[in-house]
Amino acid sequence: MLVALLLPFLGLLSSASAGKLLVIPMEGSHWLSMKKVLVELSKRGHEIVVIAPDNKILIDSADVYELKTYPVPLTKEDMEEHIRSSSARAFSQEPFLVRFWKLLGDYRKSGTMFHVSCKSLLYNQELMKYIGDSHFDALLTDPVTPCGQIIALHFSIPSVFFLRVVPCGLDVHAAQGPDPPSYVPRMFSENTDHMTFSERVRNFLIALSESFSCNIAYSQFEELASEFLQKPVTMTELLSHGSIWLRRIDFVFEYPMPVMPNMVFIGGIHCGEKKKPLTQSCLTNPQGQSQVHPLGKQQDILPAGKAMEQLQLVVPMDESHWLSLHSLLVALSQKGHQIVTVAPEVNSSMEVSAHYTLKRQVKLEELLSHGSIWLERTDFEFEYRMPVMPNIVFIEGMAPGLSASPPVVVLFLSLLGLAAAGKLLVVPVDGSH
Repeated sequence: MLVALLLPFLGLLSSASAGKLLVIPMEGSHWLSMKKVLVELSKRGHEIVVIAPDNKILIDSADVYELKTYPVPLTKEDMEEHIRSSSARAFSQEPFLVRFWKLLGDYRKSGTMFHVSCKSLLYNQELMKYIGDSHFDALLTDPVTPCGQIIALHFSIPSVFFLRVVPCGLDVHAAQGPDPPSYVPRMFSENTDHMTFSERVRNFLIALSESFSCNIAYSQFEELASEFLQKPVTMTELLSHGSIWLRRIDFVFEYPMPVMPNMVFIGGIHCGEKKKPLTQSCLTNPQGQSQVHPLGKQQDILPAGKAMEQLQLVVPMDESHWLSLHSLLVALSQKGHQIVTVAPEVNSSMEVSAHYTLKRQVKLEELLSHGSIWLERTDFEFEYRMPVMPNIVFIEGMAPGLSASPPVVVLFLSLLGLAAAGKLLVVPVDGSH
């Protein structure tokens, strides 16, 4: 269950087993996904307070959190009509320039409405005093409207962003990620990641216009934040203070992009729960990197007709490492386990045996390409920055003191359904590994 992924990250922000979480949500479908997380956090003893305007539409009361509202000079009907009209235009088939002009109008109106709501909250003395006196451990918010982040900076509360994207690539710029306009398709361009020269030029022109369109939507927030925090601040600077980014996207539907180590992809958090959990897994250590490897990713190399629940997949090291492991495989085979051993085409000591099925026709690059999660013991403080994929997580520093590492480990075991109880096969490399 993807909700389980979020819990260790929120736990990293506080050493307490249960803490106090302040939530400044976004209205609409944004809230429906976030509410599932709050339910899971409440089950683990966390105290949750949600603050929302009194013209809320989908944000409702619940036993798992305390809901506090504040008055705003906008009615619920005004909000519903704006959301309805904006949603209809999102699926319009009108020419690009027509859609772009109407988009600017929607940005301007949205910015005004959310600015009014945010200002009502920031200058609500009763709620501000309550937040200051409550000493929250973390603040969960959707940064599409930066009101929650303004509060987080004002009270020095670590912030967790729960989002899909922020318009105009502000999320990428705030995280200092690369965003080349001639290669990354822009919103509403209908381009793919394989563009002709003319499409690249058009994409570049759209990227130039984003600063103008987003200035219409967010200039009021920048003025409000500068006034409230008593220092000049931009949207990019506001979002750059986010501690963790939980992004509701997935590369199945999005183009691959460089991401920073504090960004976690949780696409599918708003979908139904998975009914058939993985039953077996293999933890191997290829060339000093750890990898959690579910059997479901290797169906193309498993014998046909074998039941997944009865199979054990082994990815061994060659030479002396294999000699020790071989005895274990013989013992497992004698207990009735069906074993598949995957080895590179060229190896020195892995031979065919009646105790397991040996698959040789797998190249190392192909084998590693199926890795579900990579826990890399490196850090950008000592390594050059590089583009990383969303399933690569940096865990440098866990060796000297293991006290900081369990939340990360629990996070990835949760993905496999092993956090409570399960079967985990570990094939380590000797020495410092």
